[in-house]
Amino acid sequence: MTDYKITPDELAIILKKHPGKIPLYITKANQSTTPIPDIKKHKFLVPEDFTMANIQHTIRLWLKLKPEEAIFLFINNSIPPHGVSMIELYHKYMSRDGLLRITYTSENTFG
Repeated sequence: MTDYKITPDELAIILKKHPGKIPLYITKANQSTTPIPDIKKHKFLVPEDFTMANIQHTIRLWLKLKPEEAIFLFINNSIPPHGVSMIELYHKYMSRDGLLRITYTSENTFG
């Protein structure tokens, strides 16, 4: 999949039109050790007070994962704490183009 890029002008329009929202770009990690589907949509606007736990829960629902299937979310190759708000993560890890990029992968925890 091609890495999505956004122009500064596009980002400014989005942020002006949707105050209080964080622009996310979510993709499946290439190094998943167990098969996991790709989500259909990759670009999102989420409330600033959303947490990583909210994002993880949402992705699990979209992927229709079984309870025994785990999913791990990464920002800049590290797993952020689940209780951290999107606004905090955005200010700390936003990419050069102004998006917060999140990757996910899975592991079978009860093999």
